[in-house]
Amino acid sequence: VFAAQPDPWRAGRAARAPGQGAVAIERLSSGSATLPRGARLLSRERYSEALATGRTRTRRYFTLYIRPHGEPLARIGIITSKRVAPRAVDRNRMKRLVREAFRSLRQRLHGVDIVLQLRRCPSRSSTATARAEVIRLLEECAVPTGGDEFSR
Repeated sequence: VFAAQPDPWRAGRAARAPGQGAVAIERLSSGSATLPRGARLLSRERYSEALATGRTRTRRYFTLYIRPHGEPLARIGIITSKRVAPRAVDRNRMKRLVREAFRSLRQRLHGVDIVLQLRRCPSRSSTATARAEVIRLLEECAVPTGGDEFSR
């Protein structure tokens, strides 16, 4: 009844440049850039334990909770609430920033659960400041200096 008409938009999709579409997404998510499941806090109990019994460090944009555990690798959890960052774009940007910093320092962190909670959302122009803050907090976890610098 209706003849099959080729869709000009779909025909043009085959001629796209490499690095676009589903293949590009697949390529980005596979490899060393991903955070393995074992490096993430996955359950409410783990978050609750870190928040209740972990040592804290508060800065302008983030509060860090750190709690030792018996396993050799560090795990991270990220808390970004709608109250602090109403736009999903901002919450996701902050989570990506924290994961990137954690990936770069993960080899220096051993046997701890880390929860980073967003206190206030930085503007896009302050993202570099927030990134430096996260890296500084994680470096303090990796290299303790002197006594216990963390407060309860």
